[in-house]
Amino acid sequence: MTAFAGVGRVLAYVLAAAAAALLLATVSERRLASYGTVGAVALLAFAVGGLNAAIASLLKRLPRGTGCLPFAVAALAANATLLFGVAVLGPTVRLTPWGVVIGAAVVTLASGIVFSLWDERYGVE
Repeated sequence: MTAFAGVGRVLAYVLAAAAAALLLATVSERRLASYGTVGAVALLAFAVGGLNAAIASLLKRLPRGTGCLPFAVAALAANATLLFGVAVLGPTVRLTPWGVVIGAAVVTLASGIVFSLWDERYGVE
């Protein structure tokens, strides 16, 4: 995989995380999640997208090939932990407990789509 393809892969995960974060706030009419600034959404998207890209890379390095289910389980746990940390420490991000759970599920679903379309098809190096 070239360096450009690696950056494109991470960018795909970041865009999926941003879309999921904005979708959660929009669909819930800001009851589950609200973001004070655009920078908060961008920082959250880069953190979650980078985390999911790293999880995909780590899972592909295991001796046996892994599919989407191990990625989803690992990503769901990591996303929920990261979103909980953001909910506790983030001054401009407001997430309810249900916002953390549903947000982790939505972000994992969006990242799972990227994983299925990119990483399973072309592989991760």
